Amino acid sequence: MVDERAATHLTARCSLLARHGARRVVIDVSGVARCEPAGLVGLWELHQGRCGLRVRLTGAHWAQFVPALLHSEAEQFEGHYRMIRTVLEEPA
Repeated sequence: MVDERAATHLTARCSLLARHGARRVVIDVSGVARCEPAGLVGLWELHQGRCGLRVRLTGAHWAQFVPALLHSEAEQFEGHYRMIRTVLEEPA
């Protein structure tokens, strides 16, 4: 599961890699069963380069993100939907 804690850990790890000269990282999330809303935001921020690296997710699929959509507040739903599309469809 990717929740806020997991996303924070991934961001810290990617930031460390960036400080050591890495420019890009690929994260395989094919084994992830579900993603919570806070985890989605964290993955999206990583994808957007928040940690100083180009981050690409592989193995991601819509079913992993259904819990994030189901637990989104009504005003957040559209934004979360766009984040999922970005993470799934745009290469980093």
